[in-house]
Amino acid sequence: MWKRMYDIVLKTPIGPRYGTMEIQKDCGKVNGFLNVLMGKNPFQGFIDEGDRCQITGQLRTLVRTI
Repeated sequence: MWKRMYDIVLKTPIGPRYGTMEIQKDCGKVNGFLNVLMGKNPFQGFIDEGDRCQITGQLRTLVRTI
């Protein structure tokens, strides 16, 4: 099991938005939080043998949920 923190840039139609991603991996499963757009958004997913990562979750903004 490992835990990491990344600085991220989310590309949006109105320009880049900066934030962080907290991610935890355990037995190929990942979960964590995307801290961007003034919110902390949980996600979950998996990492395969080729180190490709797929995550799902909802991105909540002050206006709507994506």
